[in-house]
Amino acid sequence: MTNLIKIYIPVIFLLFLGDLSADVVKEYSVKAALALNFARFTEWPANTIYIKENIHLCVIGNSEVEEAFAEIDNKPVGERHLKIKNIDDLPELKNCHLVYVGYSEKRRLPEVFAAIKDKPVLTIGEMDEFTSLGGIINLEIQERKIRFQVNLDAANNANLRISARVLKLANLVKSGPGKKGKTQ
Repeated sequence: MTNLIKIYIPVIFLLFLGDLSADVVKEYSVKAALALNFARFTEWPANTIYIKENIHLCVIGNSEVEEAFAEIDNKPVGERHLKIKNIDDLPELKNCHLVYVGYSEKRRLPEVFAAIKDKPVLTIGEMDEFTSLGGIINLEIQERKIRFQVNLDAANNANLRISARVLKLANLVKSGPGKKGKTQ
């Protein structure tokens, strides 16, 4: 009997880890699909020269985030296609239209915002205080569902227009760095 327990306990543990891993992959697949739809329902300024070809979504995160976002590479966004770039060097962000910052990169957030300051870049994150620090869209899990906040001030500062269809589903946050305040 003890030999069976020694065999089954690690197997059960590995199965449990497999389920956790599958949940993480599923979560990031949903977040990637949301990012694709945010791209489809965001309007960049007409004078944004570098948006004429493809729309670049730059991903800063761990391997689970990168793998999930690879699933949406080359998906259509209007007349263009979404191209996914995994970014390690922050100066590369200057060529991005959207930036997804995974939780594992929370410490780099001030550098990310500095690299894209005054550029029309839709920022998407998944951490507390993302929108209050100047991020545009924050994804969070509430009651086993992914909900999102939109910082309207940050979107306006980036000269981006997010569709009312998206905004009516969001928890709207009207604050920028150093300000506080929420609306719903």
